[in-house]
Order: sequence, then C-alpha cells, then structure tokens
Amino acid sequence: IHNQFDAIVDFADVEKFLDTPVKRYSSGMYVRLAFAVAAHLRTEILIVDEVLAVGDAEFQKKCLGKMQDVAEGEGRTVLFVSHQMHSVSTLCSRGVFLDAGRITYDGSVSCAVDTYMQSFSERSDFELSVNRRLGEGGVVLTNASVEPDCIGVTDDLDLTFRLERRHEHIESLYMACLIVNEQGRDVVHFDSRFVHPHFSVEGQTEGHLRVRNLWLKPGRYRVDLAVCGDAIHDRVEGAAVFSVVEPLPYPYTNDELRPKGVVLGDFSIEVGTEPATI
Repeated sequence: IHNQFDAIVDFADVEKFLDTPVKRYSSGMYVRLAFAVAAHLRTEILIVDEVLAVGDAEFQKKCLGKMQDVAEGEGRTVLFVSHQMHSVSTLCSRGVFLDAGRITYDGSVSCAVDTYMQSFSERSDFELSVNRRLGEGGVVLTNASVEPDCIGVTDDLDLTFRLERRHEHIESLYMACLIVNEQGRDVVHFDSRFVHPHFSVEGQTEGHLRVRNLWLKPGRYRVDLAVCGDAIHDRVEGAAVFSVVEPLPYPYTNDELRPKGVVLGDFSIEVGTEPATI
C-alpha cells in the first residue's frame, strides 16, 4: 500500500480528503478508496463484490477498466460479484449464478445471465425477505406491483409501491426506478428528482409511478427500485416483474420483419410525394 499510495489516492480521487477521518467519508468515497486499495495490491485473486452499486458513472467506468487491466494485462483472476448484467457480460469470461447460497449454474456468461433473469419470472409477488437488496434500512420498500402485470406495447405502465420509515429524522428522500429487459440490459431509468423536489415518509406511505408512451418491445421485464437520501436506504432488484405482449402497433409487421433495438417507437416515414416502395 505504501508503494502504491500515490496511485491509490489518484484512482480514488480522495486527495482533498486525506486528512479527513475515514469514518466521515460518504459510502461512495469509502467504496472508492477500498476498491482502489484492493485493485493496486499484487494479489493473485481480486474479489470485487457489488462495488459498482455505489459511485458515479465515471468511477464505474474506471473500475471496469481497472478490472480488465488486472485480468487481461496482468493475468490475475478477478471474481466479479454483481447484479448488473451488462457489466458482467462485458467483463467476464465465465458466469456462476448463486441463488440463496447455492450454485444454480456454472458455465458461459450468456447462459448465466439468462438463468438469473428467468429467476425473476418465477416470483409472482414481491417478497420482503428478498436477498437481492442493499441499503442502510432507514426507509424500506415493503411492497411493489405492476397492475396489470401484462400490458400491450402502447399501454401505460402503472407501478404501485409502499415505503415504511424505520428510523427517525430521515428527510429529503427520492425514488429511483430502473426497468431491465430479459438480457439484463438497462432499458430506461426514472428518478423522482426529475419532476419534483425531495419527499419525506411518515410511517407507511404508498406511492405510484405511471410511465406513458414507453413502447417496450414484447418480452419479460423486471423493475428495480431504490429509495435514497444522503445514502441508499433500500434498493431492491426485481421488486416487480411484468410482461409486454403482442401485437406490435405497426400495420405491416410480420415474422420476417421484426424491429431491432431495445424499444419501439411511434414514427412515420415519407419519401418524396408518394409512399415509399421497395
């Protein structure tokens, strides 16, 4: 650590806070420093557990780059534990899916991701004891559901959730929602701060999220929810699941003409003065 001190400080971006006791660091600063120390040591195996769950996009990019350097450039083993399937698919060459401490699958990354995503479909209701959650627990998510759980491409998405405050003096909260497709790819992100200031929770409070004109492609989706303030109070992956069903809202769509991409769109095309012909 002494030999790598300057590199660690630079990577963690904590130079301005070297004289500040670590106990006063935010959770993000703490994780940045911990990862920087671990990544710059000469261990044969680097174990990285959910480090990307805390930190901004720039730090996450640095982490992924460093892990690739460790694995490919230095030939060391990286054990990357994460629920972020896009990062797993980008970084890893082998996938292991653990469910309640048991190995459910061990093999290719793509099959491991598929097994993980299918596990959400097996849960029809939100479970308070779900293992896929993290946070300090000041405010927790006690229920979440999409009604109905099967919608058409052009239908609105209605999500109902319930929050419970378990600690005193917690204010300035916000909600974040992430919709993830069957391939583990983040499709769309919603944040309550986009539309109104922070809110507070007294006892148990019910909330609603309505998404209009989303136009998701047919398939199965999961909803990740987080309630945050000065820290992550509760973050639940797969708090709810729902399906988008056919038909597609285009008059000439058939089995040979299937839209690519992640979402559909309401569009028109004109070429010259006559309808486009092929």
